[in-house]
Amino acid sequence: MAAVLHAAGLVLAVTGMQPGTVLASPAARTAWMAARPPGWTAGWTVWIVCALSLVALLAALADRRPGAGAWGGLAVALAAGGAAVDIFCDTLWITVLPELAAQGPDRVFLAAERALSIGGNVAANGLYSAAVLVMAHVLPGTGAWRGPRLLGWLTAAGGFGLCAATLSGGSYAIALFSGLAIAAFIAWALALARMDFPAA
Repeated sequence: MAAVLHAAGLVLAVTGMQPGTVLASPAARTAWMAARPPGWTAGWTVWIVCALSLVALLAALADRRPGAGAWGGLAVALAAGGAAVDIFCDTLWITVLPELAAQGPDRVFLAAERALSIGGNVAANGLYSAAVLVMAHVLPGTGAWRGPRLLGWLTAAGGFGLCAATLSGGSYAIALFSGLAIAAFIAWALALARMDFPAA
């Protein structure tokens, strides 16, 4: 389910949300966002559900993976912290940013947009990336588990790359690392779904 939701979020980001992203000029994205397009609200709503699905996935993995112990609990706690920040920021993207966009790309809009980007891409995704990295550490490094473990590392690397790209302000780098992190996470979740776990 987490993989399907993140795939839907990625599709919406490329289609229904793209005109409101940093790939568009400030004037273009404020004009588009001020009209409160349905794709904007739908996209962020899906990402809110994605945040919850990530926490649920890690909680299930920690529960089903023998020996996860404190590491599994740490991963879930990190992901839950990230989800709390993410849901707060996503809600503001839906409700507050379109109102600010109606005034055009002024300093208030640009500052709020920057703050929410740092909140979601750095704080929330930084915590998500740390959570996935911790959980990948718990997975065995031998046999069929090598693939899921490597995909976990790749997911974390993409997430940390997104943090760095957001802090540096590179719009194309943000898009690149967002796509890498999400695609790697989808592959990781699908790989985990194929693994044999002990009965709960």
